Amino acid sequence: MASSFWTERPVPLWLNPPLDAEARGASERTGPVRRHLAASADSQFFIETFGFETAGEITEAWADLVARSLEPNVFMEPGFALSAAQHIARADRPTFVAAWQRDGSGPRGRLVALWALVIPKSVIGPHVATLWCHKQSALGVPLIDAACAEQVFAAVFTWLADAFPRLRVLVFPKLVRSGATFPRLLAHALDSGLEWRLLDQHERAALFADSGELNLSKQHGEQLRRQRRQLEKQGRLAVHSAGKPGEIRDAAEAFLALEERGWKGARRAALLSDISRAAFARTMTRRLAQEVPHRCADARRAADRDGHRAQKPRARLLLENRL
Repeated sequence: MASSFWTERPVPLWLNPPLDAEARGASERTGPVRRHLAASADSQFFIETFGFETAGEITEAWADLVARSLEPNVFMEPGFALSAAQHIARADRPTFVAAWQRDGSGPRGRLVALWALVIPKSVIGPHVATLWCHKQSALGVPLIDAACAEQVFAAVFTWLADAFPRLRVLVFPKLVRSGATFPRLLAHALDSGLEWRLLDQHERAALFADSGELNLSKQHGEQLRRQRRQLEKQGRLAVHSAGKPGEIRDAAEAFLALEERGWKGARRAALLSDISRAAFARTMTRRLAQEVPHRCADARRAADRDGHRAQKPRARLLLENRL
């Protein structure tokens, strides 16, 4: 596994110029926005919005998009996103925005993008929308098919401007500048004349599950070795890996109990200290444990069918050390 550090910055984009009085009156007369819209009449994409209650209906297409995504984001995989949305207040649940490419393979076509947006409800219409980031999430990028990323950005932004005429700003929190999404997003903003800003900045560690080596700075490497020596003073230290769903379930329960016995439990900040967050953690880990083996099997079958070596799963494990 490899660790690295990245810079995160929320990136707000200004979608629509302010409306003058005449345009504002016209927009107010159009009535409610339809929830199923194409980006344009001649567009090759179909844009659809839905809530958590129906998001589970597209999990097969959703999982297929994960394998084709421009930038891996485990927090936008069905196992995490659906579990997170299930265990938060109904009013805080995101709106899922799906882009389908019209390819003749069904009434919708091929799923090429999935965004989760927080669009505040307002009598006069929303002015700011935000990419949804659950409290336990560490990455805020949508899932976008790498083969048509530029076209997808154009289609989704066009749809947003048409569907929400009063929307002024779209914020991407926890966006990695060194990732594949940021330069594509910036290129779209420049090409389409959208105003954009970078706000805030901080670094955090990342541990990538699909790499075979661990890269640490000299300082962090020594800190890790020192902490290991301190643990070894308490008794025999062993490392075990859980791979099967039952093993992952038991390992997750052991982690929850360990966290609750530490300082987080004393401060009522542990997952087990909150019924909803504990239910989310259990649901999420068990869903992901079921999904990952199926995805690996599908990749192997696809490789055998296409006659080439399967690509390693691009799932990314992001860990934050708050000890």
